[in-house]
Amino acid sequence: MKIAILFALFCVVAFRGSQGKKGKKQPHILHIVADDLGWDDISWHNPSMITPHLQDLADNGVVLDNMYVQTSCSPTRSCLMSGYFSAKIGSQHLVYKPDRPHGLPTWLTTLPDVLQSKGYTTYGVGKWHLGYCNESYIPINRGFDHFYGFYLGSVDYYTHLTSEKGPYGTGKYNGYDFRDDGEKVEGEGIDGVYSSLLFRQKLLDIIDGHDADTPMYLYLAFQLPHSPLDVPDKYKEMYDDTVITEDRKIYSGQVTLMDEIIGNVTSALKVAGMWDDTFLLFHSDNGGDVRHAASNHPLRGNKGTYFDGGIKAVAMAHGKGIKKTGYVSNEMMHAVDVFPTLIEAAGGKTKQYDIDGVSAWKMITKQKKSKRSGFLITIDEDVPNESYGAAIRDGKWKLIQGYPAFSFTEQHLYWYETPYHTEPDEKADLPLPDKDAIFLFDMEADPSEECNVADDNPDVVAQMQAKLDEYRAVTWTDFPPDDPNCDPALTDNWWTTGWCTIN
Repeated sequence: MKIAILFALFCVVAFRGSQGKKGKKQPHILHIVADDLGWDDISWHNPSMITPHLQDLADNGVVLDNMYVQTSCSPTRSCLMSGYFSAKIGSQHLVYKPDRPHGLPTWLTTLPDVLQSKGYTTYGVGKWHLGYCNESYIPINRGFDHFYGFYLGSVDYYTHLTSEKGPYGTGKYNGYDFRDDGEKVEGEGIDGVYSSLLFRQKLLDIIDGHDADTPMYLYLAFQLPHSPLDVPDKYKEMYDDTVITEDRKIYSGQVTLMDEIIGNVTSALKVAGMWDDTFLLFHSDNGGDVRHAASNHPLRGNKGTYFDGGIKAVAMAHGKGIKKTGYVSNEMMHAVDVFPTLIEAAGGKTKQYDIDGVSAWKMITKQKKSKRSGFLITIDEDVPNESYGAAIRDGKWKLIQGYPAFSFTEQHLYWYETPYHTEPDEKADLPLPDKDAIFLFDMEADPSEECNVADDNPDVVAQMQAKLDEYRAVTWTDFPPDDPNCDPALTDNWWTTGWCTIN
């Protein structure tokens, strides 16, 4: 009798542990991050793009047309995983580079750490880009039960090779990068296979093997449509009748392949009986890269800049918990808000976390007003000869102080015509800003950032500069010198952990 009672009590405790607050069933969470997706490269902004699965999700969900991220891959991913502005945790400059001994600080509690504690099984598939040089940095030691994909950034889709400068062969160090729970992924059926197709198969295997009664966090971090420009021909050929430039055809095909894989994943969740209990959040990690055929039209700027073309994300939400669907929300959200939003979605409380993020859960699900009215874009002023800029948003105002990009080099800082039928034309008549520039934009009146009104609003400039000064007291930069111990030639031509220590 005592044994039966104890068993019954155990079942009740276990059941409650999987339900979240107030006994509600915890949703499965599908968190999808596109890589370098341009503002104008999705069908709800541009009907020329072939993204039917995402369009269907958006039509039956909520388009988040006022979501902001960071200028590039690692800074945004650090916000997602930590809930902190990237400049407050040292990750704002460029990216976590494979030849430098750094990564997402290990003292941080990550989003998957918290979701694990809430009873979730956590899976990562795709691109990590938050450090790898020490075992403590890799995903399976940062809250993920399983991870399949790349530790680094711009990996070749077919060869799975990369360098410290991006594409294979362009840098000093070159090696393979593909892991499954820390083990090398290679051999027959892997080598020479387009990586996103391998990701698709892994995703389907994960869903097929997952217990539907256990809440799942599936972080699908695509490399698509990031460079290098490469895609199976059938996707490129879908744009033969609408696009003239070859690069734009390939890029557009990459976007369509991403959309197809998302459709495969949602179909698999339906077959597994999990879809009706799934909350999906989709967004890009930064603006599109115009150098590789993306388009941010009509926004100003490219990936890597502090203009909205660099930091405004294509985004939408769908599924469990959303009360009203089929509309566009213009409420403000930032990448740091994903951390508390998904914790609240899981039934957790967010007040205990001393972070920069504020939950957007009720904003998304119940059409409540956003708790956010501004955000720190960046303070990136500590790397000699490479960074000079800081930027902040406060209400309708955006201030950029210094060079408006993460590196003091020629950048795409202007506007571009939509590259569907003609080559994009840069407005090159504008002078290239210098490190002493000051921009002030009224983002409500001038969302394309065409009119610098700093001279007309000195009081606003002073107030915004004062806010930046407050942030400067708590920001820092982790961008150490390169270390030759990273060299893949030392480890059978693989980028490998174990050559750096944790500070």
